[in-house]
Amino acid sequence: MDQDLYKSQQIDKYLDGLMEIEEKDRFEHEMNNDAALSKSVRIRKDVISGIHLYGDKRLKNMLVQVESKLEIEGFFLNEEHIRQFLMNDLDDSLSDKFAKRLETDEDFAKEVDFQNDLLSGISKFGKVAEESELLNVRKKMENEDFFDKIENDKWLHNTSSTKPSARIISIFNRRQIAVAAGMLLLIAASLFFIFKPNQFDQFYLANYRVEKTKLSAVLDDLESSGMGIADKKRREQLLEILLLYESNKFVEALPLFENHLYDYPDDQDARFYYGVSLLETKKYAVATKEFETLLNKSGSWNQDAKWYLALSFLKIRKSQEEAVTLFKEIADDKNSPYQSKALKLLN
Repeated sequence: MDQDLYKSQQIDKYLDGLMEIEEKDRFEHEMNNDAALSKSVRIRKDVISGIHLYGDKRLKNMLVQVESKLEIEGFFLNEEHIRQFLMNDLDDSLSDKFAKRLETDEDFAKEVDFQNDLLSGISKFGKVAEESELLNVRKKMENEDFFDKIENDKWLHNTSSTKPSARIISIFNRRQIAVAAGMLLLIAASLFFIFKPNQFDQFYLANYRVEKTKLSAVLDDLESSGMGIADKKRREQLLEILLLYESNKFVEALPLFENHLYDYPDDQDARFYYGVSLLETKKYAVATKEFETLLNKSGSWNQDAKWYLALSFLKIRKSQEEAVTLFKEIADDKNSPYQSKALKLLN
């Protein structure tokens, strides 16, 4: 492969965050010893930032136009509006939009039909209290892609080339659902997979906190820098970013953290608080990479990084088993400040 093409691909891979930890460390070491490569990476990063800035402005204008169009066409009508319509309680200002959506959107019409059958069936059995429970169960099953998995499994074994639509109203005949409402509740209550993710979400909400316990000490140390300190520029730069973090300005802090870590990839304080900022902006998968990097290096953030990595995994469905493994390790660590919280989850 042409050397220039290979280096270009490596730069893209690095900037896109696709390198494994060891490969990333090697690449950063190479940059530190190759001024030309370091310059190429910086130029590529500036070009990408410029493209993103231009694209963001265009995208924002397009989104405003699309949102206005969707609002006119009734795209934002939801299940609550459907229920209001069926109960003759829909706001007059939404009536025309509802009627238009009903005429032009086949899936929406099916959903209205489904809700109507559901209400009729429950009314027939005189079990109004079961209605909300059934809808909750259905919502949980839909969130777990339960209906999609069954329909897609049919598609995989079907000779037809037509893939099912993204939204599946039900795996049963709608009228069967209405008649079997009570029985479905009993069956669904035994489906462990429906409720398990909610337990993880609840634990995350109960235990995730923006780390500020150690922040004061870090800020005090950075503010104490004098003229004789060798890394004065790094400290002043990080201080500015962490003051934004302290003020909960996480979106503003993110690009500054990224630039700082580009210049100082071994700054563990910056990497940890960058990871927490990513969690605050719901970028869970990206956050895991930062905490994993800290875990693979000796330093004062290891225990905190393991805890926040485990919390990050809770928000990524395919990584929840890894979260449990980490919580077990934390629970076995008597020196971990998070031991009691981990034991509470495991028990």
